[in-house]
Amino acid sequence: MKVTVISDLHKGASYEVKCDMDLLIEQQKRIPTVWLGDNLDFRNCKEEMLPSLDSWYIQLKTYFGKFFLFGNHEDPTLIPSFVVINKTILIHSHLILWHKNKLNQWAKMFRRGKGTSLLSRLINWCRELNDREMKEEELEKLSTYALNEGYRRICIGHVHPHQILYCHHNGVEIIVVPRGISEIEC
Repeated sequence: MKVTVISDLHKGASYEVKCDMDLLIEQQKRIPTVWLGDNLDFRNCKEEMLPSLDSWYIQLKTYFGKFFLFGNHEDPTLIPSFVVINKTILIHSHLILWHKNKLNQWAKMFRRGKGTSLLSRLINWCRELNDREMKEEELEKLSTYALNEGYRRICIGHVHPHQILYCHHNGVEIIVVPRGISEIEC
């Protein structure tokens, strides 16, 4: 079964993936779609963007329900969510890849509508220049998580590679989607 995965748009941030969000939401209502997290960036948006982000958030939760997953930029205090489609776990992977201290620190520092500092913009720009490879430690964490949940396939967002990565580790297939819209087989 083909599934559209939308991940890490970071709408509202200075480094957002440019798209017409209202049109995208309308189009995706007709196709199997998972919103994999960090599509709305409440942390790095400017305060004046909050009403638009709140409106899109309500639409996404209403139309896509459990298929609208949270990332660390929507709200780090929300209960972690994942969905399983045809034995494939789909999750925003910060919950697996980050240490508990980093998760707690992120949650403490989180503030809606604070905007993006010049330093953060520079760091994000540099990250986007380099294509992201998966580290052995990350593959180990992801494969262990999938196996502990009883699955041999996991699809993640959060990492921001330039293209879809297909990795195999400990008998688990790990699919890492890039920012934007991807299509995977579940």
